[in-house]
Amino acid sequence: METFILGEGGGRTEEEFTEKLTNARALINYLEEKGINARRSRIGRYTEFYDRYLSQKCSEQEVRDHLLFVMREMDEWSWIYRGLTIKEPDGFLELLKIAIGGPEYAKEETENTRPRNIQLELRVASYFLQAGYEVSFAGVEDLLVKIGRYRVFIECKRIGSAKQIRKRAKEAVRQLKRRYAGARGQSYGLAVLDVSRVIHPLQGIAMGVNETVARDGLRAQLVKLDRDYDTSDIFSKDRRLIAVWHQAIAPTIHEAENDIATRFSSLYSIYGREGQKKWDLFQQMKMAFEVV
Repeated sequence: METFILGEGGGRTEEEFTEKLTNARALINYLEEKGINARRSRIGRYTEFYDRYLSQKCSEQEVRDHLLFVMREMDEWSWIYRGLTIKEPDGFLELLKIAIGGPEYAKEETENTRPRNIQLELRVASYFLQAGYEVSFAGVEDLLVKIGRYRVFIECKRIGSAKQIRKRAKEAVRQLKRRYAGARGQSYGLAVLDVSRVIHPLQGIAMGVNETVARDGLRAQLVKLDRDYDTSDIFSKDRRLIAVWHQAIAPTIHEAENDIATRFSSLYSIYGREGQKKWDLFQQMKMAFEVV
């Protein structure tokens, strides 16, 4: 089946660090009210670092070693929280309890990948929540989004290396087909592949002379990865697949502007053509892909 690169999305965080600290404290209070001991979690430790940094209690070495990585982690959690303030989807609370676990930074992750796998699912859910869609975890970890009378199952995969791309793509197709088989009524699928660790191994830092160069560089990396590791032959076997959504997050330095930010970048391909129900559903879902 022919596939089309339909578009690119993404943006960067704009908040000052004082606002980031305020958001972090609000998230901790929210989680604590839900019965989750967030202050003793990595989110609590990120918040403590922000507090020390803004109070000028961090050494220069601590700032060099940790600031960008804390920012990247906490910006993702702030994004998740933004969606939850709009609506709390069914099944989200148990996932939150798991997602706040795991090592301090993604670059330290080894065998215990489940917390951040779930964190990805919560992040993707936030796109749809912020765009006003009905979202549910429906008793399983991966997402369900309702578009009118149709169910769209979302399979989220974090890709650890280029060698895993095709393997994870096949897993996504298998799992989506199982979910269609068990669903009542008409259902379709969306595959989300987070390739942050492929583009920047060990959660590396993206750099650019300015914001435009950094933005274009990350997008170019996504396009190149999509071309170099073409998975269309795998995904085209799923006739109910609406689209594949590649995502990447990177802490970014804009050298000439003496500025740092977390950049969210994405590339999506539609698996269908005008006139098909899949095409119509994508047009109805498109707002979620454009949330920044």
